[in-house]
Amino acid sequence: MVPGCSLLLAGAVLLSSSVQAIDTIPTDVMDRVRANAIASSSKSWENGTLARAITELDHLSISPFEPDFLPPWSNNESSAALSTLAFDALASKVEEFGFLSLDGSWRTTVNGTNLQLVPDGSAGDPASLGEVVIWANQTGQIFREPGKYSIAAESEAYYITTLAPRTSDGAISHRTDDVQLWSDFMYMVPPFLAYYAAMTSNTTMMKDAYDQCRLYRQYLKTDSGLWKHIQLGRSGQDPMNWGTGNAWAAAGMMRTIAIMRNSPLNSQYTTEQADLQIWIEEIMLGAFSHQLTTGLLHDYPDNRTSFPDASSTALFAATAYRLSAYGLSSRWVPFAEKAYANISAQLQASSDGWLAPVVNPLAWGVRGSESPEGQSFVMLMEAGRRAWRLAGSTNETGPTGPLEEDESQTVPASS
Repeated sequence: MVPGCSLLLAGAVLLSSSVQAIDTIPTDVMDRVRANAIASSSKSWENGTLARAITELDHLSISPFEPDFLPPWSNNESSAALSTLAFDALASKVEEFGFLSLDGSWRTTVNGTNLQLVPDGSAGDPASLGEVVIWANQTGQIFREPGKYSIAAESEAYYITTLAPRTSDGAISHRTDDVQLWSDFMYMVPPFLAYYAAMTSNTTMMKDAYDQCRLYRQYLKTDSGLWKHIQLGRSGQDPMNWGTGNAWAAAGMMRTIAIMRNSPLNSQYTTEQADLQIWIEEIMLGAFSHQLTTGLLHDYPDNRTSFPDASSTALFAATAYRLSAYGLSSRWVPFAEKAYANISAQLQASSDGWLAPVVNPLAWGVRGSESPEGQSFVMLMEAGRRAWRLAGSTNETGPTGPLEEDESQTVPASS
């Protein structure tokens, strides 16, 4: 186990007081946020993130943050949105093999990428869809044939653990055609490995979920606690500490903790969970030390020349609430509440339900207009905050550097 948080937080400045109580985002506003997320998400990671957000916000009984999230599930736990996401994930397989041929023949394909849930240049992103496919398989939400698509999730797990490129020490590549590590990977793959391991009581795969977090941290962590965005590979590296990439990493490790804790394998992985918490808090400290007075973070948190980004800020806030709701740490709640207040005000001030300002998800240093993943991040933030409130709304003071001034103190309008 790595050194404790007492060393991590040494020398930090304490906030003088907790933030004041903030009203929740109104239901009609969240409805617009959700509708935009569903309408705009199309990429594998967007749909996988959306599926997890819908689960956490609307279907708590199957959320891995709940104690009894594992099957058997009731067929009455239906969701048109989740069913559509699962069906879309399998559409290419259905077209290639037919409804009645989804069997082990997937493994006989020459190109291992055919084993992925969806064809993708990323080795990691399709794994984010694994949980919703498992749910649809178990409950018969696709064609009302329970068990029909178990091979789909199994083949995805087989590809990730056996065929995807790796570094010499075992870190799974985020890309299919090169060994390249992205901080984004942390939200896509370790939670899926942990989820599949919990479903099948696979201790080897659960350990691999942890090991991927450990290895990625070794490659990407900087002295500030923040992680570099993209390392290794022939081209396309991003050695800077991209905000969304760091938020992906922290949220992915938080989700992995939840799955470990609520699985039958919990007692075997208490040390690993403690490590994951420390690694999350390293990132949180590195990010929130640069929180703007508006509550937002820069697109690159430690680069004041980059623009404020509500997208990554929302996902950081979601993780802060989950840490507190789980009784692990409430020191980040004041920062989350400051972020929540800004995002809530912006969404209520707009009429269309789009989060702003946001980074272009496909151009990391460029301001965007609409972000599908950003919409899902708001849903994850709201779900996390609801869990925090149900757990008693613990609201401690927390460590940070001085808040940075933003050039614009007004609530940003939707673009």
